[in-house]
Amino acid sequence: MYSTPLRYRDKNGVDHECLGEAFATKYNVFLLIYPTKALTSSSIFVPATLNIV
Repeated sequence: MYSTPLRYRDKNGVDHECLGEAFATKYNVFLLIYPTKALTSSSIFVPATLNIV
């Protein structure tokens, strides 16, 4: 397998250095994209329609 370097720009406009790998099967191709450095923050997205009591 070969890793391909790429940059991913998140919705805040911050670029992240990542590596991408492709895995092929008879019927599908799977893409694995992962960051080379630890992310600096995390987020939890909750749907607006979710009622939390």
